[in-house]
Amino acid sequence: MNPENLWAAQQRAYADDLTALALETDAGLRYSGQDLDRGSAMMANLLRSLDLPERSCVVVRVAKSIEARILIEATERTGHVFFPLDNEGSNTEMAQVVASAQPAVVVCSAAHFGWVSKIAFKSGTQHVFTLNDDRTGSLLARAVHHSDQHPL
Repeated sequence: MNPENLWAAQQRAYADDLTALALETDAGLRYSGQDLDRGSAMMANLLRSLDLPERSCVVVRVAKSIEARILIEATERTGHVFFPLDNEGSNTEMAQVVASAQPAVVVCSAAHFGWVSKIAFKSGTQHVFTLNDDRTGSLLARAVHHSDQHPL
């Protein structure tokens, strides 16, 4: 799979009008194709700034959200491998996955940061971020400082 699959499909889907509504949450938050593109560009630029090895693994254990979807696109845009875990999975499962996958980045909800970061850092993971389903977390806080333009 090449890194532009999901991102390129999104671009084609909203090519006529990137400002049109693309997604709406149950809470009434509305996202245009342009919002999704800009968000994934900022996250992709954050990932790129970390100087990760090519095709690095990004392990993610967060609740489903638009921002988690944007992270999938950002990971693909940078050519890395998105590895989602069940947000209700056990500590043992997390430890096993991190030990075997050797991710360069781990993203988890803030509520689990304490124990997830210990597992990740013990396994040699250099970067651990948080991402919550309420549009907060260190991943978003760091990504907002990066450009919203990201060429492939």
